[in-house]
Amino acid sequence: MKRKFFIGALAVCALVPAAGCSIDHYFPVKTESTTVIQSTQAEQTTLPGLAGEMKTKPFIRLEDGAYPCFDNALFLGNSRVETLAEYGLAPNADNFAKVGINIRTIYENPDGGASIFEKAGYGSYDKIILVFGDNECSWPYLDVFEKEYEELVNRLAVKQPGAKIYIQSVLPISKKANEDETNIKDGYTQENIEKINKVIKTVAENTNSVYLPAPEEFAADDGFMPDDAASDGVHFGKKYCLIWLEYLAKTMEGQQ
Repeated sequence: MKRKFFIGALAVCALVPAAGCSIDHYFPVKTESTTVIQSTQAEQTTLPGLAGEMKTKPFIRLEDGAYPCFDNALFLGNSRVETLAEYGLAPNADNFAKVGINIRTIYENPDGGASIFEKAGYGSYDKIILVFGDNECSWPYLDVFEKEYEELVNRLAVKQPGAKIYIQSVLPISKKANEDETNIKDGYTQENIEKINKVIKTVAENTNSVYLPAPEEFAADDGFMPDDAASDGVHFGKKYCLIWLEYLAKTMEGQQ
């Protein structure tokens, strides 16, 4: 998923960030924010109470996705993760993302200094959310991808022994993006996404990690990302970023 679309100033992309509008560095973000925008009794988890009674725990939506489960969480990944930081979402989590990064280049830093992998050891986390695979869709040998992704997960587990690792599947792209000549040339197609997701699920199983399939809102009836989800068919607008964060929060809190 190379930054070949929308090369321009970040101000132009303030409403919907596109591939070429991201800042090419990691985003450490940690602030307090607990603005509640909705609490609904329709979405709740039932908890066992005394004498057979049932108590309910409503799921509370937060305006900027700063769910409590992200307090000691780290997002690691590509430009789709970077979009969260550009919108200022999940501000209570750390966000180390970079344009075009993959499971090999996470160990590199061409500008000198620490790599993103090294920076992942700066804090102490109880959850790590990995978002890789988009930029590896063109890899010819998926068995190599599987081996190297497992190695990354295992190395992170050593670096953060108390963390539970969540591995996000590659989320869909739009039908228009799927037909884009540049994406086709780069192997970034829905067909390849489905193939690599099978491998990512195996990686999660082999490393005792949690595999995260795409939220149902991210795939229309034809399996592609809905047209209103992203202007470039790849990088989500704020609405879908918040849907994604709510899905992650519900999964982590056991409310799915």
